[in-house]
Amino acid sequence: MYTDDDAYFPRQLDAAIRLAEHGTVTDAPCVAIGVGRDGLLVRGGPSLPLGCNVQVTLMGDHRERLTIGCVSAGAKSGDQLLRYDGLSFDDRASLEELIRPHWDGVDLFDGLMTMACLYGPSTLKDWLCMTSLLERLQPRVARRPSHTA
Repeated sequence: MYTDDDAYFPRQLDAAIRLAEHGTVTDAPCVAIGVGRDGLLVRGGPSLPLGCNVQVTLMGDHRERLTIGCVSAGAKSGDQLLRYDGLSFDDRASLEELIRPHWDGVDLFDGLMTMACLYGPSTLKDWLCMTSLLERLQPRVARRPSHTA
């Protein structure tokens, strides 16, 4: 059965995997492409054996860097699946903010920057679509009457 706990929400965050193996510490760049309540989907970085313990640092967002412990749990469509290991309450709260970011609906530019950090628009069309969507959502989020209604 598919549950919300199994879902990975698309997020584009630069990341680094820290692997300590045989006394050698290696940092490898990668990209977190999905954030879930129980784990991450990561593209790039070293090929990790099942059950390998690593530290993952999420960065490239307007928030502080977040370093969390993970265990390699296999692959999904060529991407690596990492399960969280020993999350603190604060780490879980930070991850929840990545999964469901808060936008107060007041400033359209703030909403655009919040969503852009998460979805990684790469073309003008992507930016325009996101702006159009946020303009439609803004009155509802801020609980204001719509100018287009």
